Amino acid sequence: ALGCKFVLNFLYYSRLRRGSDVVMWWVGGRFKHFLDIHYFDVKKLAWLNRIVLQGEQMVEDAKQFGLVNVIFVPNSKPIIFHPEGINEKKADGERTRFVFLSRIDREKGVLEIIEACDILINKGLNKEFSVNFYGKIAPDFESDFHNALRAYNNINYMGYLNLLEVDGYQKLSSYDVMKMTQ
Repeated sequence: ALGCKFVLNFLYYSRLRRGSDVVMWWVGGRFKHFLDIHYFDVKKLAWLNRIVLQGEQMVEDAKQFGLVNVIFVPNSKPIIFHPEGINEKKADGERTRFVFLSRIDREKGVLEIIEACDILINKGLNKEFSVNFYGKIAPDFESDFHNALRAYNNINYMGYLNLLEVDGYQKLSSYDVMKMTQ
């Protein structure tokens, strides 16, 4: 964000400003956070021709700050992988397998997922489901995250899932439900 603010200020105050088409492509979900703390000058953001955001909620949040130059473009890339066995029926007694694939942080709802699991476990459904987390853990959340998982045998941190390889997509497609985050 520091580099983005510097470039934004440079372009805004430079001769390049006049007649230039400038597009900001924001990667990740912390755009609202930087608006909330007044890190960016909204007037300078409004000057941009377009701000591309990866989440529909991010667009709505930006509009609440008066930004009308925002559009939603999902974080996507062409995928030529076609998973095997995706429509196979589950056998009786087989767990429903949930996967979380994102940066692992409080803001992503990780603790709420664990809390929901706890409710299901307390209802006697421990053997009915599993949850696997994949992704980089935010440094300020790592200890709390690992401590939260210690009490469970069906909630696990699986490390990094490489989606640049077919094996990564095959593993991802083996899950029943995926938690999407912004």
